[in-house]
Amino acid sequence: HRDSKYEMGGRSCRGGLGMWGRPLMHDFLCIAVVVAETLQMRPGNSVLDWGSGCGWMLSWFHLLYGALGYGIDAASAAHSWSSQHSAGQFCQWGDYRLDWVPDSSFDHVVSYWALYHLKPASKLCAVAAQLVQKLKPGGRAWFGGNDPNLAVGIAFQAFSQKLWQKCLTGLARAKGLLFDVQFM
Repeated sequence: HRDSKYEMGGRSCRGGLGMWGRPLMHDFLCIAVVVAETLQMRPGNSVLDWGSGCGWMLSWFHLLYGALGYGIDAASAAHSWSSQHSAGQFCQWGDYRLDWVPDSSFDHVVSYWALYHLKPASKLCAVAAQLVQKLKPGGRAWFGGNDPNLAVGIAFQAFSQKLWQKCLTGLARAKGLLFDVQFM
C-alpha cells in the first residue's frame, strides 16, 4: 500500500523529512534551482510535477521563479499535506493513465525520484511518453533521480540512456513530434 510505505520510519511531509525519512528539504532547494535554470523557467510558466510528493519542488519553483505548479501523486498522505501547505494545485491519482490531463498544456514537466518505481520498463516509457505530450510546443521536461546507486538499497526499474532514447524517439516518430533528448 502506497500510504503505509510513506508513513513508516519517520517518512512524512508533516515532520519535514518527506518521503525519504531524511531531512532533504535543503537538497531539494539546490536541485529545484538547477532544474528551473536548466528548463529556463520564467514567472507565470506552468509546471506539471508527476510524483510531486510533499510539493516541495513546486513550492520552490513558485517562490523563486513565479511558476504555477500542478502536482500529481498517488499517496493520499502526501496529497493531503501538499494541498494544505505547498504552493500549487495537487491531485491524488494512482493510475498510470494520464489522458485526463490535457496534452500541450504545460510549459514544463518534471518528475523527480518517481518514474523509477514503474515496472516493467515499458510502463516507465509509457508514462514518460504521456508526460512529454503534456508539454506545450517549445516546452521542456526534466526527469531526474531515475538511476539510484545500488548501495542505497532501493529497488528500481533500470532505464539506461539507450532506453530513454529509444522510448522518446519512438514517441517522436509515432506522434510527429520534434524534440531533443539531453542527459545531464
